[in-house]
Amino acid sequence: MTIGRSPLMISHRVVLAAAGIVMVGLLAAFAALTVASLDLHQSADGATAAMALALAAIGIVVAGRQSRNPIGRILLGSGLATILATDAELYLVLDTGFITALFRSARRPRSGWMRCGLSESSSAPRH
Repeated sequence: MTIGRSPLMISHRVVLAAAGIVMVGLLAAFAALTVASLDLHQSADGATAAMALALAAIGIVVAGRQSRNPIGRILLGSGLATILATDAELYLVLDTGFITALFRSARRPRSGWMRCGLSESSSAPRH
């Protein structure tokens, strides 16, 4: 005896709107991570973000107009996965660069003579 719609049914338009909001958030994270990491190689100078945005936009249009067509959801998912993977790569570059700089500054000897256990004022033979 079910009257009307089930309370667990979510409209496909709500799902598309949520996916659009997630895409905007991921693009904002992409911009922030690109600026913070100073690495344009991982972000491909923005070409990856443009491709992901195009995939997601076409997916939203197709899924919105033809809700039974799986190609729209596939394109939307591809765009979201692409920008998420790029954000993860940029975060890894940022995190690895920070940790590398931290360890490099903590273990850096003062001069080349300190590595050998000699001071610069010692009477080491010079060539």
